[in-house]
Amino acid sequence: MNDIENKWGDEEVAPIHHSACPLNCWDSCGFLVTVEDGKVTKVEGNPEHPITQGKICGRGRMLENRANSEDRLLYPLKKVEGSFQQISWKQALDEIAEKLSYYKESFGTTTVLHSHDYANSGLLSHLDSRFFNLYGGVTELTGSICWGAGIEAQKWDFGDATAIHQGIWRTVSMSSFGAGILHVRICIFFKTCSL
Repeated sequence: MNDIENKWGDEEVAPIHHSACPLNCWDSCGFLVTVEDGKVTKVEGNPEHPITQGKICGRGRMLENRANSEDRLLYPLKKVEGSFQQISWKQALDEIAEKLSYYKESFGTTTVLHSHDYANSGLLSHLDSRFFNLYGGVTELTGSICWGAGIEAQKWDFGDATAIHQGIWRTVSMSSFGAGILHVRICIFFKTCSL
């Protein structure tokens, strides 16, 4: 499905799809993604995005390479006798469903431990939590080796996060510790204000 209207008449134009960045920041940059023959061939910023206005960071620009990398796993692997073997998606999902059903029926859902860390707070993070909630709830870890302490400290210092992106434009002064905001946060604020 082509999200963008063909503005060139009858000339063949590759489909361009509206999307958003899945990476770890809160800008949720808008993307225009060109797909040709089922392959991503271009990732651009969407100029109509209200926050990033068509700009994307270097990590976002690398998503085309990441999607097309020869090292990208495209199929499930199962460890058999000490080595990994490719299996079908059907087999992988059937085996996982069978084991989850067995544990749920035999011992209850809390015998399943959901151990995770996202290293990515983008669009798809926490989808696994939704799955396990629908499963019936599972045992969850508390805290995080990288997020928990920092988030709790910010709550104690500044209160819960309640600001919206548009509020950043009214910011007079900002401090950032340990983040390369000029390289990974593309809010238009950073393009129009001097820090």
